[in-house]
Amino acid sequence: MSPNRGEEVTDVLALSKAAIVCNPQFVADARLWEHVVRRRSLIVRVFISAEKAMHWLRDAPA
Repeated sequence: MSPNRGEEVTDVLALSKAAIVCNPQFVADARLWEHVVRRRSLIVRVFISAEKAMHWLRDAPA
């Protein structure tokens, strides 16, 4: 693997986004995970509502 391969993968992943629907019982852990992956340039949000997650996926720019 080339030295810049990790950066290339991150660049590709940053072009898409993901919504994670989580059980409210685990939302604190999910928010920590969300923070970590967003610091790595991934577009991810954690929701407890599938409806709100779908709205974000459809309407928020990537």
